[in-house]
Parts: sequence; C-alpha cells; structure tokens
Amino acid sequence: METLPRNLTQQRRRLRRVMEHIGQHLDRELTLAALAEVACWSPEHFDRMYRRSIGEPPMATLRRLRLLAAARSLAAGLPLVKAAQGAGYGSTQAFGRAFERQHGMLPSAWLRHASAAPASPPLAVVRLDEAVPCHRLAYRGDAAGVSALFDVTVERLQRSGSPRSQWQVFGQAPADAPLGSWGCAGGLCEMQAVVLAPPLAVSPAGMEAATVAAGWYARIPAAQATQRHWDDCLADAGWQRTEGAVLRHFDTDPAHTAPQERREWLYLPLARR
Repeated sequence: METLPRNLTQQRRRLRRVMEHIGQHLDRELTLAALAEVACWSPEHFDRMYRRSIGEPPMATLRRLRLLAAARSLAAGLPLVKAAQGAGYGSTQAFGRAFERQHGMLPSAWLRHASAAPASPPLAVVRLDEAVPCHRLAYRGDAAGVSALFDVTVERLQRSGSPRSQWQVFGQAPADAPLGSWGCAGGLCEMQAVVLAPPLAVSPAGMEAATVAAGWYARIPAAQATQRHWDDCLADAGWQRTEGAVLRHFDTDPAHTAPQERREWLYLPLARR
C-alpha cells in the first residue's frame, strides 16, 4: 500500500495554489523555481511532489496549457503568428510542431476540424433510477474555506483505505442558492461535500451516511451557470426545478487541475411542468 503524506490537506492546498497561479499567468515567464516559491517548497521537493501528484513535470503542464490557450485563440480568429508568440514560440514552425504533438494535427487542420464539429448541447436531462448511497461532510462558514472542505474530504477518503476508483466527490448546496455563487452569499457559505460510493469497507472519519435522491436532473456546465437563463431553457423543454438540493460534480480534481482544464457540472433536480 502506498504511504500517504502526513498532511495531505496541506499538500493539496499548495498544489491548488500552484495550479491557480499557472492558470492565471500563462502569459508570463514561469520557472520551476518561481512555481516552487508559490508552493512554499524547495525546487527539488516541489518537482518531486508535483510529478508524484499530477503525473507530469510542471513545465509539461505549462506547455500544454499554453497550447490549449493558443488553440482557443486561433478558434477566436487570432492570427497564427500572434498565437505562436502568445504560447512562447519564436517561430510558427516550432509552434506548429508543438501544436501537432499536443493536439494530433497542425493548427490549420485543427481549425478545419473544430469548425466542422457539431457543438455539444450545454443542457442535458438525466435520470437517477434509484437513490444512491453517499457520505456527507457539512460546512457552514467563510466562503474562502470551501476548498478546504473538499481537501479534508479527499484526505479522509484516502486515509479510509477506500480505492479511488470507488468514489466520486460532489458538492451539495441548498436549492435556493444562486447558481453563480453556488451556496455562497455575503461571504458566507453553506454546503456539504458529498461522496457517492458503494458501501465502503471503512466509513470516512466524521462523515455521515446518507443517500442522493432518485429522480430527474438537469446537467449544466458549472462554468456556464450564470451565462444562460436556465429556468427559461428548462421551461421550454417542459421541465421545472424542484426544491431539491443542487449537486456539483467535480469531474476533475481542482487541486490537481488548472482552471482551464477543470470539468465541473451542476445537477439541478427537476419535475415535469
């Protein structure tokens, strides 16, 4: 069995801080030493911890995110030369080679493919046929402490010895919470960390057993929570929101993923109109 660090929560906080810093400063020169300083680790220790947790060197993450940003800029109409410069490449040839290694095709081919691909609908209605067992950890306090709630949840799960493949972490906020602030108002936050899993061999310390209700749910991208009038979209499709709690699924681990690559979904309980 892998030996776990004594303070997983602190480790996750430091890595999340680095991921946020990388995501916000792609246009700046970022070195291993500078990122290590953000994490408050020595460069050697930071490099070792980053590779162990993220699965790649820090500079590989930086290159990938810059190429991802370049692809989005090209799709928005930015000229190739400027996209290459923005990604840190001195020539379009070097940029094209790096782009092909990352995306599997040259920028010109990628643009043709992206323009021809159908857009995926942002709203999907899914059904949960039966209640799902879960474990919950409640939080009420300063909005700045929400990320710590999920760090503590993951640490307790890991220390319980439950295989990572068995569980998924969600957040749960009251039904009347604004979708944009998601459980937070006036600097205060009320929510629960919810772990969907089959009955675990060892219940995570401090977490209560519960269930997630069966029924219909609207799934929307969390990043688009405030960009659309979702109630109107649901009404047009013959649905309305109920008073059930709103779930947020973290498809990627926020502590191990830069903001640009995070995949998070909101699940809104529904009923037919």
